[in-house]
Amino acid sequence: MKIKIILLSLLFAATTINAQKKYLIYFKDKGPVSLSKSSRLYSDIINNLSGEAIERRKKVMGNDFIDHKDIPVGKDYIDKLRYTGAEIVWELKWLNAVSAYIENDKLETVKKLPFVSEIKSVGIFKQKPVIFNDFDPEKTNKLQSVENQNYGASLTQMELSDVPLLHNHNINGNGVTIAVLDAGFRFNNHNALNNIEIIATRDFVYGDDDVSNENDVSHGTSVMSLIAGYEEGQLISPAFNASLILAKTENINVEVNLEEDNFAAAVEWVEALGADIITSSLGYSEFDPGQRSYTYEEMDGETTIVTKAMETAFSRGVVTITSAGNEGNDPWRYITAPGDGENVITVGAVNGLNVLTSFSSRGPTSDGRIKPEVLAQGTNCYAAVSSNAAYNFVQGTSFSAPIVAGITAQLMSVYPHLNNKQVREIIIRSGDNYSDPDNDRGYGLLSAKRAVEYPNIKADGDRYIINKIFLPAEDVDPASVKIIIDDGTDTLIDNLMSYDNDLKYNYVLNSYTTGMHLKFNFEYKDLSGNEYSVPHGMKYTYIYGESTIDISDENEIIEIPENYKLEQNFPNPFNPFTTIYFELPQKSRVKIIVYDVLGQYVATLVDEVRRAGYYHDVKWYGRDAEGKTVSSGAYIYQMISDSYISAKKMIYIK
Repeated sequence: MKIKIILLSLLFAATTINAQKKYLIYFKDKGPVSLSKSSRLYSDIINNLSGEAIERRKKVMGNDFIDHKDIPVGKDYIDKLRYTGAEIVWELKWLNAVSAYIENDKLETVKKLPFVSEIKSVGIFKQKPVIFNDFDPEKTNKLQSVENQNYGASLTQMELSDVPLLHNHNINGNGVTIAVLDAGFRFNNHNALNNIEIIATRDFVYGDDDVSNENDVSHGTSVMSLIAGYEEGQLISPAFNASLILAKTENINVEVNLEEDNFAAAVEWVEALGADIITSSLGYSEFDPGQRSYTYEEMDGETTIVTKAMETAFSRGVVTITSAGNEGNDPWRYITAPGDGENVITVGAVNGLNVLTSFSSRGPTSDGRIKPEVLAQGTNCYAAVSSNAAYNFVQGTSFSAPIVAGITAQLMSVYPHLNNKQVREIIIRSGDNYSDPDNDRGYGLLSAKRAVEYPNIKADGDRYIINKIFLPAEDVDPASVKIIIDDGTDTLIDNLMSYDNDLKYNYVLNSYTTGMHLKFNFEYKDLSGNEYSVPHGMKYTYIYGESTIDISDENEIIEIPENYKLEQNFPNPFNPFTTIYFELPQKSRVKIIVYDVLGQYVATLVDEVRRAGYYHDVKWYGRDAEGKTVSSGAYIYQMISDSYISAKKMIYIK
């Protein structure tokens, strides 16, 4: 076992506390601080990030990879809180808050502190225990090897998502770091786990580095084994060559106790360590008895602490993955947080025949987004268990999510240049339901083969390079691989692609202007001379200068608006949310800002560069820039883009 512990100057402090109740205390600001690049504060923040974290952030944030959220919580504020008797548990800089135990008779004193903006109880949730089934070979019917690797009883779950084909080409997660947030892990004495490189471990329940407390390790052990486990003849999982960071955020006795501040603190910690992927098999919705539960309306991607933490990690370049939840048969039914996150890859469960399980939580989110994103096997998953270095069958979306995390690591290992936004889009486009998504199956069963074969873009200075893999690679004649590009002129571009003599083909796009629409496909011959066109009956579509590639029907016409336009929102009046529609005739920076009728600023809904097209994805939930619900009444929303400015009125009613 190689254990490589990275020590950072962490601002988290766990203590053993016997006070009455734990709260989240939000601050109004971070005190009188400056974040100039020449400041000591800026240097301290960078020093608390690993080199891997910095490079990952730069992929999506550029050179401005430090922002206001990275500023630590104000030390003076914390000192004043401690003076009241509050015992600090975690300092959560991304939320500008701390969690702390406060005696009941001191709560009003804390609320009146001038720098405190809000106090909320920390949610402690219950989750169903893991279901273990006795080993039964009849449940798999596949206990054989594939290409000289014996997957044992794990073959069904791996073949369902085409994982062995990638292993045959030495694609196994090498060079990728996956952070696993769960309820404890035991790995030292298990044949499938003891060769995994563990970068760091941290127990956010008890405040130490031991994640192997014997009472709460079953769930996490099974989860990590489905990501990176390897024992010939027993279990071979997708990313057996990846490195792991293990964060114990939960406490299991009979049921799982989930404390949301532990989760948020762990996400900050693993991001700073350089995690490429964060995966969680935990679902947050209903609290313990006596606690206020989240409502379905709050599964909107913006409300829960755990969702905010995962979304902030995504903004820093991390691929975020979580299970959809096992609420499909329950009154709740819907996905649970952080699965409601806009950028979180939420994973549902199918059986070994690709039939959706009844327990897999359904979408949509409360604001109407499709969930889950993708599916993997979640019944009769053969996994390592913590006792006696053994194995068993487990079920739940808890175990479909780690399979997807492992496949994601395979994709990232073969294409290290991809950023998390590109990865998320490729994973979604690699589902078997991508052309017709719904809120039961999402975009469908994930295929590792489709993910790795999906073409992608690498930006190289002012050049853009199309990359492609064909599997099985040995069936392709490298000298025959061509790209056929339709740039809207009368002449098709028909060129051979460059080959790296291993797996990858590439083609450098030249002589195009930013925003130009291209359609393309690939042609090749196998070693017997048979000809193939990829994709069959379809075309890949690409807007020059963008980072993602789409796919469409070969005869589909891409519609571009003739003019800028801001439409009336719908519904209007509205509650709880309304949608704002607008049109862009060319790639533009667009802002949509909400004001009250007196012209005072309320919130910014959009401030980004978007490509040409018709948009109907901007929603307003009647909240201001601080997330507080506004008063009933009329509001003005304004669109600003290049030389275009337009405004319309909408009415919010409670």
